[in-house]
Amino acid sequence: MRGVLTRLALSAVLVAGVGIALYLTAHHDHQLYGDRAFKLENCPQTETVDCEAVNTSTWSEVAGTPIAALAAPLYLLVLGLAWRGRREPRCESYAFALGLTAVAVSMALFYVSKVKIGFLCLWCMRLYGVNLAIPILVALAAGRWPRELVAETITDLGRWPRPLRATAAAGLALLLGTVGAERLYRSHVHEAARMRAASPASEAALASASRPPAPPSATPPGAAATPVPGAGAAALVDPATEVPYRLTAPLRRVIAEPGHFRAEVVDLQARLGSGTPVALVYWAPGFAWSQRALVALTSELRSRWPAIETYAVAGRRTETRDELLYETFGMLPVPDGLPLLIDDAFTVAKALRAEEVPSLVLFDGRGKLVSAGLKDLSQRVVDAEGTVLTVADLVARLAASPSADGPTPRNKYPYFPAMSLGRTCAPGFTLKRFATDEDFTFRPASGRPTMLVFWSATCKHCQVELPQLVRWLGEHPGEVDVVSVTRVPPDEPGKPSRRALTTDYVRNTGITFPVLDDWGGAVSDRYGVVSTPTTIFVSPDGAIVDAWFFAHADGFDAAMARTLATARTPTACAPPAPAAAPTLAIRVADVGGATHDLRSLADQPAIVHLWATWCQPCLAELPSLLVFQRRLEREGKARVLLVSVEPARAAPTVAAFSQRVGFRSLLAPSGGIADVIDLSYHVPRTYLVAPGGRVLDILHGKQEWRDPVFQQSVLSRLHNASG
Repeated sequence: MRGVLTRLALSAVLVAGVGIALYLTAHHDHQLYGDRAFKLENCPQTETVDCEAVNTSTWSEVAGTPIAALAAPLYLLVLGLAWRGRREPRCESYAFALGLTAVAVSMALFYVSKVKIGFLCLWCMRLYGVNLAIPILVALAAGRWPRELVAETITDLGRWPRPLRATAAAGLALLLGTVGAERLYRSHVHEAARMRAASPASEAALASASRPPAPPSATPPGAAATPVPGAGAAALVDPATEVPYRLTAPLRRVIAEPGHFRAEVVDLQARLGSGTPVALVYWAPGFAWSQRALVALTSELRSRWPAIETYAVAGRRTETRDELLYETFGMLPVPDGLPLLIDDAFTVAKALRAEEVPSLVLFDGRGKLVSAGLKDLSQRVVDAEGTVLTVADLVARLAASPSADGPTPRNKYPYFPAMSLGRTCAPGFTLKRFATDEDFTFRPASGRPTMLVFWSATCKHCQVELPQLVRWLGEHPGEVDVVSVTRVPPDEPGKPSRRALTTDYVRNTGITFPVLDDWGGAVSDRYGVVSTPTTIFVSPDGAIVDAWFFAHADGFDAAMARTLATARTPTACAPPAPAAAPTLAIRVADVGGATHDLRSLADQPAIVHLWATWCQPCLAELPSLLVFQRRLEREGKARVLLVSVEPARAAPTVAAFSQRVGFRSLLAPSGGIADVIDLSYHVPRTYLVAPGGRVLDILHGKQEWRDPVFQQSVLSRLHNASG
């Protein structure tokens, strides 16, 4: 009786294990070969736990089959052996041996997950528990010592009696059946994702738009299109049924006048349905793409379609001051008089699904929500008739019939900022090789086609793409140069080391092409990289001719052949248009009373540091900053300008303090943004500035100027963001 109960308990455990294995297999196939909509439940993502990363890593497959899928035939085989063992005791020995093997595999996988991937998967841990239970429950059901069970299995492996042959045949049949079923399911997932991506666009639209588009000017006429899972049309936010659309919360408008800054509630709801179309451009300070998009979208809307009311909107977290949002806005070259609205706690953005900035939201003259989440005027959408048109076409229709029911697009196609780089000259840059202090300079006109690959070791889609690229390069030596760029966050005490993880990934994947550290993200910003993997193709004479924004679940070799056919051809290019960025156009005074335009002082890359004698964090930070300043000025790499936010009347105090500590400081900022907001609202604050005053980044609060990693990030930002 005890043996029956134990077998029933084992059966329950194995059936649960089969369910977990199939669940993980479905997730794996949807993530890597489908539309990535399948998410694992009951697995929190922390610094040590990430089921998604583990179940889609390069270690999650064996010979192209998910490891989780291989657990199902094992459990079914053990289940059969356990019950067959009531009449054929040898089968219990085989089941016990399989259980021990499963435990050994679990230990190896735990090591890989913890050390190689850097995360643990709670669903995988459940399978490990099933594996551990197998030998324990089998031994209890058999009522025999483990040593006896192992010895019997070893003896039979030398003789291969009929029960062992039957077991091997059953195991092979279950394995082949599982692999075949998984391949069929993967094919179904892949096809379903492709069909969802294409629908409801017409066949003509699919032929021209199903492939993630290369930069518009870089796509040769008549080039073939290859469907990529998840790269086709994606559903827009469903327009609200209520007309006019009801805003979920009030917005506040910033009122910024010389010496007078405030924000007050604005009745934007009254403007919806007034007969005039309304455009909201959501953006975020510090996010380069959203800043550029804000300038481009609002400038085009104002100049080409002045009948559309246009507003800039920034979401605000509870702890964020209004001045921080307006500071960047006030330094951007936006159209004169453009209103800045503040969306407290992102309440309206969440309802509109406009949180992912930049995001253009359009309302027609009746106040109906036409679309949200648009990124650029060249982005493609699909109208109600299935016709592919650009966002510019959509806006033009809206402006032409302001009182009519606005055109509502049914779908939109992905847009990436790097798409605008087609036929422009690839910017050169210098970065450190990963894990070394050796400089590597990328010179675009190398005489051979070049692939610039932006990737991350923790990016599951990169883990699909990079091994294929390594394999392809081994099969086609010398056909293309490859330079890869990765951003690795600094290691934190007590947390998994992403740097060690990247080192292991480079070694285990067999990457031999240069891997460069993009400290600070300057190069990624210059190339408009907002997701990984992103691959930029550069012609032999330095022109950007194509770009990939997705991993290739299949068809990698065909895609390489097609794209390199274009990349091998010399192509004329023009320098990329200067990117819109904030400009620190202020005046400062020296302790003697003379005033200077800060832009003239920043005649080379510069660190402009705002501080005050009354600011304790500033005083604590100054010694390390001054050491860094002396190093930079000795090496001629950058200029450091210290500016006290105190007024001119504080010059004696600032001069006495500066002389005592041993540095020079400017003070009394005025003009530009300094005339609108009090720059002392938050100090210390540091601007990284390109020659001429263009702001590359704003660092709030006390910084770790002694940290070599931080220093390298600042230097990379200063010297790779020009152009």
